Amino acid sequence: MSRKFSALFAAAGLAIAACLAGCAHEPTAADKTPEGVEVAVRETYDMVRNGPVLKETWEKYCADYITEASRSLVTICEHPYDDSGAARDEIIRISNIQIVDDHASVDVDVQQHLYPGHFQTWHEEFEWEEGRWKRVATGQY
Repeated sequence: MSRKFSALFAAAGLAIAACLAGCAHEPTAADKTPEGVEVAVRETYDMVRNGPVLKETWEKYCADYITEASRSLVTICEHPYDDSGAARDEIIRISNIQIVDDHASVDVDVQQHLYPGHFQTWHEEFEWEEGRWKRVATGQY
């Protein structure tokens, strides 16, 4: 092999290595993986369990972040309003992610800032719907 081809292959190898290092896939809720479930958990908690929630945020949450079947069960979806957001849950750990077909379950350990020093584990369910993980909501949110 000539030096020209060796240099070309070396340059191509460096370009591929640089792209792989800099172009790494960042997980999203559209990934049907445990990492995708974790992203979906963090998105929903950041959206509605972390301080004041505007009416527009509730509308987006109800339309895009929970399952269609859940919408009728979440009272605020029917009449969204600006919410004081007293609930502030800091995620401490996400564990036990189980995926079976289009269903995922996960445990979320949180520290509740409304009650300092209070820790709780929430069990969450998600369904694969419209190309992403969406929370199965059953009550207030």
